[in-house]
Amino acid sequence: MASVCDTETHTVTTGVFTFVITIALLTITLLTQGKFKDLFTVKELLPKLLLIGIIGFSVNFTNFFGFKFGNEQTGAFLLKTDVLMVNFASWLIYKERLTKKDWVFSLTMFIGVLMVIGTDFTKMTFNAGDIFFIISAVLLTWNTFNISGILKQKKVPISQMTVAYYNSLITMTLFITTFIATGAMDDIPIAFGSTGILISLVVSGLMQYCLFLSYYKALAELPAWVVKVILLLIPIITMVLTIFIYGTVPTTTALIGCVIILVSAYGIIKEQNAKAQVQAGK
Repeated sequence: MASVCDTETHTVTTGVFTFVITIALLTITLLTQGKFKDLFTVKELLPKLLLIGIIGFSVNFTNFFGFKFGNEQTGAFLLKTDVLMVNFASWLIYKERLTKKDWVFSLTMFIGVLMVIGTDFTKMTFNAGDIFFIISAVLLTWNTFNISGILKQKKVPISQMTVAYYNSLITMTLFITTFIATGAMDDIPIAFGSTGILISLVVSGLMQYCLFLSYYKALAELPAWVVKVILLLIPIITMVLTIFIYGTVPTTTALIGCVIILVSAYGIIKEQNAKAQVQAGK
């Protein structure tokens, strides 16, 4: 959705709209749950929360600029490599035990995603703008472990919603600051003057909100690499949304990719259950 918005509006404008909607929904959720006060009980963790927010902004900023100045097909491929980066980091740095099946299913899901998003390797070219995609993937990998670490530490208990809120708030603030500094406010009439662009921006904000709810909860309970692999299901959700919103018709390749993703996801979940049973039996 973000790439669709960026083709018509300034990169920063897309970020502002997306995170204003996200922070509004998170605020409503916290107030409804009576947990807004929890935001003020984590002062000791503010430096780490600030870092997560700054990296979160940088991930989105480099991502948006990649689609603006890089090759879209190349970017679609490079941005998905973060799942493999997390796998390797989990194995090499954090000493996670990944079985052969874990690696195979991760790789087949990755291939399935490339099929769903319609990656055309014949149209892939590498230019200077594509470095933004690589930087975005590396930063996203780094932040995955930052978020997972802060949620799993026991010294200062913190909820998933609190981490998500600070991440969104800092990211939104940085986008608004950049928005004003770059004079991108001329894009406001464009966004509100086009139903298609406005719908894309709203859907982008809604998806970001839903991603925060599921992503942070998963990172608090599961190994980071498992969460990143399962997130490869998102292209299927995006495809379904574009079918209903824009009336697009998925290709046979995309449908086959969906099947590969779902089968691989089932395989990973089954493998994790098997590991859990082994651990429980010890």
